Amino acid sequence: MAIKKQSAADRRLKVVSLRRICKFKVNDKLRLMVGKNAGATAIGDLMEIDSRRGRLLIKGVNMVTKHVRRDPNDPNTSTGIVKKEASVHVSNVALVCPKCMKPTKVGWKVLETPIVTSKGRTYKKVRICRSCKERIDDNLE
Repeated sequence: MAIKKQSAADRRLKVVSLRRICKFKVNDKLRLMVGKNAGATAIGDLMEIDSRRGRLLIKGVNMVTKHVRRDPNDPNTSTGIVKKEASVHVSNVALVCPKCMKPTKVGWKVLETPIVTSKGRTYKKVRICRSCKERIDDNLE
């Protein structure tokens, strides 16, 4: 069986997507900025990250209808016309700051106090809101 080689375009796509996605974490509040569902009502929690394709799944945003057929092996599956979330590209969303409740860009700040580990001293890097300069990550280990 032949192994399919990964093209240069696929490798480039993965690297770019990972750089953009590292700003978001699961359970962050995101707002859809572009598209037919965009606006103040298009705010939801991040459920899933697809770093390979650079897409995000946001709860309650970008709802589509899908026709689902009955599965003969699983009697508990829902059938008929089902509404579910479709993925959104990373470039079309913005993080909603939990402090000022506005869509904002994500900045980074290195904390001044070092964390001493067996490998030496490391500095904790946290996300900050670019508008109000408040820290987004409150749950520090």
